[in-house]
Amino acid sequence: MTFTQRSFAMVGPTRVGKTSLLAAMYDQLSDNCADIGCKLIADSDSQGLLNERRCELQNSTQEGLTVTASGGVVGTAEEQRYIFRLEIPIRGKEPETMALQFIDMPGGWYTNSAGSNMEAASANICGSSASLWVVDAVALMQKNENRHIQANQPKSIYDAYQRAFSKRNDEWEHTIVFTLIRAETYVRADDEKDATRIEKKKEQGFRELSVRLQKLYGELIVKLKNTNPNLKLNIVITYAETTGTLYYQAYKTVVENGKKVEMVEFKCPSKEYKPRGCSRPILLVLKAVLADEHKSAKGKEDDLRQLHQNVADKKRGLERAVQDAEQAFVNAAKKYEKLNTVYGTVNWFIWGDKSLLGQAGLEKIRLDADLTNAETRVRSAENELRIAQEKLAQAGNIVVSLHNKITELTTLLNKNEYEYYRL
Repeated sequence: MTFTQRSFAMVGPTRVGKTSLLAAMYDQLSDNCADIGCKLIADSDSQGLLNERRCELQNSTQEGLTVTASGGVVGTAEEQRYIFRLEIPIRGKEPETMALQFIDMPGGWYTNSAGSNMEAASANICGSSASLWVVDAVALMQKNENRHIQANQPKSIYDAYQRAFSKRNDEWEHTIVFTLIRAETYVRADDEKDATRIEKKKEQGFRELSVRLQKLYGELIVKLKNTNPNLKLNIVITYAETTGTLYYQAYKTVVENGKKVEMVEFKCPSKEYKPRGCSRPILLVLKAVLADEHKSAKGKEDDLRQLHQNVADKKRGLERAVQDAEQAFVNAAKKYEKLNTVYGTVNWFIWGDKSLLGQAGLEKIRLDADLTNAETRVRSAENELRIAQEKLAQAGNIVVSLHNKITELTTLLNKNEYEYYRL
């Protein structure tokens, strides 16, 4: 069985942090996949690009970070596709490989009111199994909602989704994972020592983030769910700490080139780079992807089981045909021998034409050929049955293996189930 390549669109305005999330995600996701017995391998180009962005994040923890209120580190200039191979162990055979493609598009593709790039963005969303709607948590939590609108551009991103969702007429399913990045300040618990208190503090912080997001995005979510009657839209909210240690300080206004510019300042007291929860958005959609592959594999297993049954029925029918042919051949042989004895011992002039003997002989020859043909067909059916049995066993192994991985992934996610909500 060959798994379908799965694509995931990274959705958000320019410099909101889509690529930073991917960079922080990679190492954590590799470890998480290893936890469930899988292996995640990035192609060389993807690995190089993500390492560069990760170095930028690490440097920001050493120096602190001050960014414009409309975005973080340097944004993506053109579309970039990051390719990973997920190797899934299958019982009784070599691992199966699933290709995972993360499509990181410039934010302007979603928000620019003209140009073909908007069409490309729509196509990428429509072709994705799921998408990550990346939201700046610091801007989201500001009392001044204009700061949120400036940084996260919710209406423009909603319009991009609406355009994409309205283009498909077939029945399909899509998952949007709202991913709150730069959430460190709101789930901070480094002043606590007790594990339970740390968990409760993080849970409370994420609850406040989630409530705020639902307040500001709730109406847009309802509209998106009603965009296309053929679309089953799943909504998940989670968060990621892309550095783990950079904390929001303040908005401040500076003068650059004679113009006032609003900036956001972050500090890193520990000077350490400790990203947390960055793989969670992908694990959530990966679980859905594996469930979909499990459903597909189960369907193929059911089809193969029916094929196996059909071939077995065919084999039994052919075996009965062989038995009938054998009996007919025996009867014809007896008839031939009896007539041959009669015509061999009595003057044929007394009995007249020997046509009866000729007919019996021909019947014997015909039935002998029928028997040979039936036996050949039985052997062919036995070979078909053997192949069907092998395919059925392989499909069964894939179904069981995928089910096991889904269970392990669910267990992994449920360790900190307060870290995501489904709407």
